[in-house]
Amino acid sequence: MIESLLLSYYLYHVQLPAQIQAESEGQGRGHLTVELRQSPLRSVQPGTQRVPMLTLRFTASCTEDVSLESVRAHRRGMGGSSDILALYAMQGSRRLVDGRQLSRSGFAELHLRDFIIPACGTEELLLFADFAQDAAVAGEHWLTVEGAGDIVAAGAEVTLIRGVVPEKQRTAGGHVRGTIAVEYLHLLQTVRYGEDRIVSRIRLTADGQEDHLIHAITFTNEGSARDADLQGMFLRAGRNRRISAIAEQLDGERVRLTLNPPLPLRKNQTKLLELQADVRAGRRRTLQFIIEEPSDIEAEAATRAE
Repeated sequence: MIESLLLSYYLYHVQLPAQIQAESEGQGRGHLTVELRQSPLRSVQPGTQRVPMLTLRFTASCTEDVSLESVRAHRRGMGGSSDILALYAMQGSRRLVDGRQLSRSGFAELHLRDFIIPACGTEELLLFADFAQDAAVAGEHWLTVEGAGDIVAAGAEVTLIRGVVPEKQRTAGGHVRGTIAVEYLHLLQTVRYGEDRIVSRIRLTADGQEDHLIHAITFTNEGSARDADLQGMFLRAGRNRRISAIAEQLDGERVRLTLNPPLPLRKNQTKLLELQADVRAGRRRTLQFIIEEPSDIEAEAATRAE
């Protein structure tokens, strides 16, 4: 009897073909297939932000659109959950959720709004992590979705396709990354309806750890203005020097501004930046811009780009 049980275990766990495991849950009218793809493996420095960990590829059946409501991601590997400061989901360069801390048991629930996979269509969701400054050296980390029940998709039946766990997981090592502090400054004038208004002023300060190149900054409005309330948005340094691309308008409550060429910020250096926009909102709309997550300042060590 024991031998037959062992043989059954071997046949199920070892001889499952094509290095994938599939499982289903739900009995909704729609059907959603979810494929897990591990990110390329490499070591990262403690303090590294926006580290790609896992890609989820969603494909909806042709019966109807499927609304993705939440994903539960689990951290695995020989490391502590406290090594990861925050976990969040992105679609392309757009962050969809605020950073979530991992629970003590190593999972985070990521709730999404208006994430629709059209009938017969495919969408990708990327999971990123911010590592702590004091992350344990040689700690190993990888992310997974453990079962179809970790995907909530408005009652649709979910089929999960999981790849084999990589032999080596993402590890923390090397010297600690430098940090950039953000200080919010008072506006010099009241914001009124019209063109070329300054809607936010910030001061960026690098610590003495390393030089930085800043590639993009995402601002989030904690006020009530949304979408076309603000248009023609860009960053400037000094009175007339535009340093970013021009965003057509707010994307919901956020705007991501790319800097090309990247903005250098040297050790212990400080730079004052102003966010300019055409204000198309009435008086009832309010503005209060913040940089919501540390990784919303997308930067790298300057020495790496040389």
